[in-house]
Amino acid sequence: MVVVTPGMVELGPVQFERNSQLAQSVIKAGGTLLIVGRTNRKALLKGAGGKAEVFDTRGDAVTHALRAAGDQGVILYENDLPDHYP
Repeated sequence: MVVVTPGMVELGPVQFERNSQLAQSVIKAGGTLLIVGRTNRKALLKGAGGKAEVFDTRGDAVTHALRAAGDQGVILYENDLPDHYP
């Protein structure tokens, strides 16, 4: 399983915590986490314990995800913020 995400947004004061929990769940399930952009990068990396790859653009992450998943893998695109989202 490969998860491509910029993280969840507009969660107010629980945003950091929820993104950290998401990343932790992906890694605990044996998945590969690909982080897109900067908005939730710190929270996702914290939850993943540094076991994630970071990409500046969704296109770069998708290219990597397709290679990582192979012919039989599963890719989850969680959220789809534009690359320029702050």
